[in-house]
Amino acid sequence: MLTPTTRSGSLGSGPSATRSAVRGVHRNRRSDPGIYQSELEANAAAGRLKRSLSRAGLPRKPLRATTAAERRTNAREGDAYFNDPSRPEHLRQFTVFVASLTEHMLKNGARMHEFAEAYVSSRARIGLPPVPVETIVYARAVEIVAERMRRVDLLISRDVATAVRSAEHEGRGHALRATAAAKPPRGNRRGARAPPQCAASRRRGDGEQSEGPPEKAERAG
Repeated sequence: MLTPTTRSGSLGSGPSATRSAVRGVHRNRRSDPGIYQSELEANAAAGRLKRSLSRAGLPRKPLRATTAAERRTNAREGDAYFNDPSRPEHLRQFTVFVASLTEHMLKNGARMHEFAEAYVSSRARIGLPPVPVETIVYARAVEIVAERMRRVDLLISRDVATAVRSAEHEGRGHALRATAAAKPPRGNRRGARAPPQCAASRRRGDGEQSEGPPEKAERAG
């Protein structure tokens, strides 16, 4: 009796043949020392995370099996993203836009905030609904930077939002660094030495006090 063959041409069928094929694939992949070491490190990190969550009383990391249809969809989307011929130009526009917006805000942020605050006050006086100052500032900054750039046709709203968040983060960091640099260094009062004049006056005062009792003794005599 002949044994049916699989699609790959190997003999055998059923769950046992599938398990053998899977084990063979894993053995071939782990034959590379670099891949084997990376898998060991990933397994160890997963074990540490599981133990940390258990000690903290937190639930385990949620795991969900991915279907074959989802894997095919992810593969198609990944190929479409990385094989897009316009991707390099898109990344170039995004990088230049982020750097230009950040530079513009660091240089003109204070002046633009003054203008936005005046604009918000004028809206409130005529009864218009309030608008956040930061919204006005970054909307105008995005408009200025986009007008100065040569090309922005590949940028989408998500790219602009990311650039705004990056500029806000860099602006806060710049303000914190400026505040820290403006503060005078705090000296150690206990360990600080007194100036020479103060020390000398203190010594003279000690001497005068020490000479006081003999004078009183002479007067008494």
